[in-house]
Amino acid sequence: MDRARRPRRALAIALATLLVPLVVGPVSAAKTPKVDVCHLDQVLGTYSVTTIAVSSLAKHLAHGDGLPGDGTFDENCQPVSPARVFARAFADKNGNHTYDRDADVLFTELVDTNGSDVLDVGDTVRTIEYPVDFIGGSEPYGVEDHVVTDVPAGQGPTAVGVSVDDPAGFTSYTWIRVEIGEAFQEATITGIDITSRFQDLFVSDADKIQMSSLSPSHPADLDIEKPFDGDDGWLEIAIY
Repeated sequence: MDRARRPRRALAIALATLLVPLVVGPVSAAKTPKVDVCHLDQVLGTYSVTTIAVSSLAKHLAHGDGLPGDGTFDENCQPVSPARVFARAFADKNGNHTYDRDADVLFTELVDTNGSDVLDVGDTVRTIEYPVDFIGGSEPYGVEDHVVTDVPAGQGPTAVGVSVDDPAGFTSYTWIRVEIGEAFQEATITGIDITSRFQDLFVSDADKIQMSSLSPSHPADLDIEKPFDGDDGWLEIAIY
């Protein structure tokens, strides 16, 4: 080989060697998507923000990690305490008369969303599903949130009622559990009383499901009843 060409060849090889990591490195890194998780320290029992490969996310979640800002954790991976619940209406699927989110069907709940720890203006009525028969059937009508604008006097361990804003008229929600039965009612007064009501005995010798598509949460129209035959699981009212 011509001696004049040897230095040029050596220089080209050296430059190629230097350029390889500059080109290959970033391309390889771009092929590994990352995601932040709230990583659980099994010893300390605390959580911290940790960046992991997306491909390992399922494994981390299975071991107790979570995602920032998912409702269980805030953006800094600090656990978020669930909001206090003042009342619920639900189908008691497992028959223990206690709400179990993994087994029961939640119809409505009254939630302390303003964080005051007392029932007051700014809390929220959530309507989710409604019963459609007396054997545990239900239909989802979409979660609708209604902000509490008034809390009338008379709240207590057996009855809770609130009012919410409604451009069409006065709207109220009531949860009742007493010795003669239990009931949930939502009603709007707009010249006529437009009501959806579920009752397990309560004020007559019958169980009733009465729903109007014109009532605040817009369920399907339904009006059925049956003779009262005890505290049935199709409707359970819990007041906390």
